[in-house]
Amino acid sequence: YINDLKSAVLAFTDPLSDESVLGIQAYNATNSRVIVVPVGLYRDIKDFVRPRILSLTTDGGTPSYDALIFSGEILAEAIPRFPDRKFNFIFFSDGDPNVGPSTEADIAAAAQTIKDQGVTVYAIGLGNVKANIIRAVASDPSKAIIVRNSRELEAVYKQIAQRICQSQATPTPTPTPSGS
Repeated sequence: YINDLKSAVLAFTDPLSDESVLGIQAYNATNSRVIVVPVGLYRDIKDFVRPRILSLTTDGGTPSYDALIFSGEILAEAIPRFPDRKFNFIFFSDGDPNVGPSTEADIAAAAQTIKDQGVTVYAIGLGNVKANIIRAVASDPSKAIIVRNSRELEAVYKQIAQRICQSQATPTPTPTPSGS
C-alpha cells in the first residue's frame, strides 16, 4: 500500500500553488517524530517534496498518540509564522494505535491538541482500522474517511484538496503537516 499512499500524497501536493503552506510528518514503530518536509511555503520546499515522499518506507507499529502530539507541536510553531492562513491537517493511518497510549480517549485527546489551535483535521483510515479511532481524530464525522484498499487513496486525497480549496477564504489551498 505504501506506493499507493505515495501516489496519493503526490496527487495532493503536485498541483499546489507556490503560496500554499505545506509540511509533512511521518511515523512508524521506531520513530513517531519524523519531519519529512518542514512547514513552509510550497515555492521554498517543492524541490524536495517529491523525493522525500518517494523515500518513505514502512516498518509496522502505529504510535498514533505521539505522532499527533508531535504534529500539534509542529503546528504550534508554524501557525504564528503564517497568521493569515487557515490550517488543515490530514492524518493517515493503516493500523490501530498500538505503540504508546492507544485508547480512543488517548487518541482523541492528542488530536484535540491540534483542533484547539483552530486547525481542521481530516483523518483517513486504511483497511480494518477502527472507525471510532478515525472519527476521534477528525474534526467532525464528515472529515473521517475509511478506505478499504489503498487504490482508493488518491481519490480521497484529491477530494480533501477540493474541500480545502472550497473552504479557504483565499484562492489557494493551505494544507498543513500530514501524518502518514
